[in-house]
Amino acid sequence: MMTDKPRIRWDRASRAFLDPDDHILAAYDPRAATQGKLDELQDITAGELSEAMGHAVTSADDVADPTATISIDYLPSAVGVFRSAWAANYPYPEDMLSMTRRADSFEFSIDVVLPRRSEFTDQTIRALTEPLLAARGTTCVETKFYNDSSDGGLCELTVLPPPDLTVGEMAFMVSHMRDIVMNEPFSATPEKAFAAIESGEIQFLLGTAESEALDAKDGHYPKNDRARIVIAGDIAAFANSTKGGIIVLGARTVKDSHGRDILAEVNGCAIDVGAKDRYRSAIEALVYPEIAGIKMCRTPAALGEVFAILIPEQHPDRLPFVVRGATQTEGRMSSALFQVPVRQGDSNVPARIEDIHRRLRNLDEEPV
Repeated sequence: MMTDKPRIRWDRASRAFLDPDDHILAAYDPRAATQGKLDELQDITAGELSEAMGHAVTSADDVADPTATISIDYLPSAVGVFRSAWAANYPYPEDMLSMTRRADSFEFSIDVVLPRRSEFTDQTIRALTEPLLAARGTTCVETKFYNDSSDGGLCELTVLPPPDLTVGEMAFMVSHMRDIVMNEPFSATPEKAFAAIESGEIQFLLGTAESEALDAKDGHYPKNDRARIVIAGDIAAFANSTKGGIIVLGARTVKDSHGRDILAEVNGCAIDVGAKDRYRSAIEALVYPEIAGIKMCRTPAALGEVFAILIPEQHPDRLPFVVRGATQTEGRMSSALFQVPVRQGDSNVPARIEDIHRRLRNLDEEPV
């Protein structure tokens, strides 16, 4: 019975990794990292590569610590990561994926040049990267720090991939994680996030947690009457907060170990040409009083566009902002004359009737 040849195999005679047509994918160098090309290896899985590299390990000259390493230099844009704002002052345009097969494991590494700040520790690096690594079934087993006073130092993460993760996906994660750490997402404000999206620097948001000031959705709001009320409620909730906020459409979140929703992908969603007019119409028709300074923008992304809505902090004299028509509770719509949505953590909830009554009493007691 005929069987398909493996997509990559180790050839001991030529000391090279070959494809099914015996084309050399990477010529093995036992004294240094073997160089490969992303376009030739990107569809190979970690399991396939580990098996092929395992055969190379058994024939390594260094029997004391036998290893085999394949390195790939590539432009991050080749894997859908478009270099973010920090790169303007970064001298190296390419990223590098380094995959190592040891006697008992297959791993890849992520090298991150750290900004000049002392707050970066093993704990902060893992807090930024672990939820996103876990979302793809990978595990960080070690972080190493190398100090360098000239540029702030280097952090190297050693990561174990699942067998079905491809080389292309590993390369994406390398570029992805570098951006997360170097963008310092924990310092993002709604205004900074909106400016980044407006200028096309959507990777700025990677690693950011949903909060009282940020809400992320994987796509546009639907085109129906129920969605109009949801849009109005989401916008009004940020307007009723003390800081304002931003809504990002075209982003996927994952849970971290603390239960927070972390922005893991900002690849965008299908383009909705009429979204801006539709959203403004819903806000103007259903929210009272008028919310000042709302901005909307869209920027191209891998899956279409990322759309952002910025709701600036409002003057206290204009609060509360009321939504006509209905209330929304845990995904359900119930009939009512109005709602006063507020932001609690990373969720929107209707204000309690007791709080509304208390505010109305206070207004009634103010001098005319």
